[in-house]
Amino acid sequence: MAVKRMIQRVLKRNPNLNSAESSLLTFFQESLKKIEEKGQVDYNSLNDYLQTHLIDVSAARSNDFEKHIVLRAKLLLDAIEKATGKIISGKDSDEVISKFGERLIF
Repeated sequence: MAVKRMIQRVLKRNPNLNSAESSLLTFFQESLKKIEEKGQVDYNSLNDYLQTHLIDVSAARSNDFEKHIVLRAKLLLDAIEKATGKIISGKDSDEVISKFGERLIF
């Protein structure tokens, strides 16, 4: 899957991250915890903020990086369609399915 290859490339470029596939999302989760612990923002407000950036909170907080990437792609494509009033073709193409493991349609 292309998402796994992308993760591997990012991990190679960032030696501070360990080689586990979920390292990037773990890093993200730890950053969220630090923000919450410092009292900068509470849990629910931070979740609301993440959603305004088209980040699925349950996927981001559950350490499931692939689910996070697929849901983010779906949310972004959906937002583009709504903003432009046009349908994006190919979200269920063989190429998309081979790269994301599923169609990018809700």
